[in-house]
Amino acid sequence: MESSDHYVVISADGHAGASMDAYRQYLDPAFRDDFDAWRKEYSNPFADLRDTESLEYRRNFDDALRQKDVEGEGVVAEVLFPNTIPPFYPSGIIFNPPAPKDAEELRFRWAGIRAHNRWLADFCSQRPGRRAGVAQIILDDVERAVEEVRSVAEQPGLFGGIMLPNPPVDETTPQVHSPAYEPLWTVCEDLGVVVNSHGGGGSPTTYGDIDTSLVMMFLEFGWYCQRPLVRLIFSGVFERHPNLTFVMTETGNSWVPGTLAELDFMYDRIVNARPGAVEGFFGGMIHDNMKLRPSEYWARQCYIGASFLSRRDSKTRHATGIDRLMW
Repeated sequence: MESSDHYVVISADGHAGASMDAYRQYLDPAFRDDFDAWRKEYSNPFADLRDTESLEYRRNFDDALRQKDVEGEGVVAEVLFPNTIPPFYPSGIIFNPPAPKDAEELRFRWAGIRAHNRWLADFCSQRPGRRAGVAQIILDDVERAVEEVRSVAEQPGLFGGIMLPNPPVDETTPQVHSPAYEPLWTVCEDLGVVVNSHGGGGSPTTYGDIDTSLVMMFLEFGWYCQRPLVRLIFSGVFERHPNLTFVMTETGNSWVPGTLAELDFMYDRIVNARPGAVEGFFGGMIHDNMKLRPSEYWARQCYIGASFLSRRDSKTRHATGIDRLMW
């Protein structure tokens, strides 16, 4: 490589979001009065989003400021996940908030999500080809999710795809292996919309009032983020939709080789089980759901945004697949 050559550095895990004032402009007018009332009562739980004059906050949506900083770090393009609070969201994690309590809350939540997606499409279009926006959806209404995917596919700035929520295990929202989501996988495959899973979801909404709860959450955090991959493979989603692309981001990658080896081992035990064996009893449906081994689906359809590459992650890059790995 010549000394004058440059690497093209693209970030697969950027975050952006609008200010509250901007989100109001992107809301359907019918929701704006309700938004004003909600905003007066809302308490922002994120310290880095409270000072609305800080550079840290403004980098979320200030085009010139953001681009100066990004290019100053040698990054020429980025995939953008959410980072500020959309209208009508509860206080809590941005990626996987608690399930809506009723149809009315769901209706308002969707209005806020759509405002974010509209803003993101415009923000990304300011830098064509250099910002790949990842739109948000909600799994509690599959029909609306399918409609939003169709809208996303028509927006040039949202070529990052959609972010798949990872429902907490103790919520009522069906987990991602549910047959209820088949229309979602179909429309994403048909329209070439990438399905993304971002670290930060899936954990129980509470670990109880126990001294060791925090360390339990910390130890299990990564495991819950990995579960969508297992569920999509073994429920046959990748078998039925061979052209669907699935990306996992901010989960590291050192776990991938070992997990794939374990999944391959379990798959082989199931498909080769003798009559009456326990593996055949619990996994008999795998014969219809999967024609390939889990590692083969990974190599065909899956990618990973490792984000914070540790030395351990780096050492396993070839076993993960360097053609699967993004920074």
